[in-house]
Amino acid sequence: MNTQRLYLVRTGSVAFFNGLVTLVILLIAPLGLAAVITCTLAVTLSSLGVGFVADRITRGLLDTPVELLAARGGDERD
Repeated sequence: MNTQRLYLVRTGSVAFFNGLVTLVILLIAPLGLAAVITCTLAVTLSSLGVGFVADRITRGLLDTPVELLAARGGDERD
């Protein structure tokens, strides 16, 4: 499986399940349907966005050579 596709599937599934949990919680609350749909979409899209940013930061950190991190003082396991 392609790494880019793996990031997309992972982030998409996290966003989907966050949205699903939000939908269940909001359907229990006495709100209008428009409020439930709006809040569910907002949580799903924000989860998707945060997941993409986190994956991009993680990928950047994993691609950084260890020697470069040690030279900057990032390896402090002495």
